Amino acid sequence: MLQIIGWMGCVYLFVKALELFGAAKARGDGEAYDQLTITAGAIALISAAIFFFLINGQVEASSGYLN
Repeated sequence: MLQIIGWMGCVYLFVKALELFGAAKARGDGEAYDQLTITAGAIALISAAIFFFLINGQVEASSGYLN
């Protein structure tokens, strides 16, 4: 159950990063992106990946106790 909630958090961060990238493109003149928005989107993508691997590591560590 907690694993699913954690994965939903990863999906939220991924979607938020896509939203930030889209907003930066819509506000800009087509070529220039807002540097702060790009940085926030990159942080969201990296956080989603780290969070995903931490959740999977926790699941693998706890699965030995269930067997």
